[in-house]
Amino acid sequence: MAKYIEEPTLSPRADKAAGGEKITRNRARQGLLGKPVLAVLIGGLLLAVVAWTAAEIWGESIDPQAGGTTQTAPAPSQPQAPTANP
Repeated sequence: MAKYIEEPTLSPRADKAAGGEKITRNRARQGLLGKPVLAVLIGGLLLAVVAWTAAEIWGESIDPQAGGTTQTAPAPSQPQAPTANP
């Protein structure tokens, strides 16, 4: 079975680079890593904590048993042991 492999078309910028201009590693990357990425990650984590806290507070406010009164079911009665009288 033959496979058809399409060659990717080069952008005008890549054609210019292929013409002899040497591209450094930093310029070839899509974006820079470092402080901006860390700030976004920390910001997302803080927003998640705020949302979680708000959900906890809201959940406690709508809890029907939040007054501190708890109802317990009565203990099951113990079955009577059979007596030895015939």
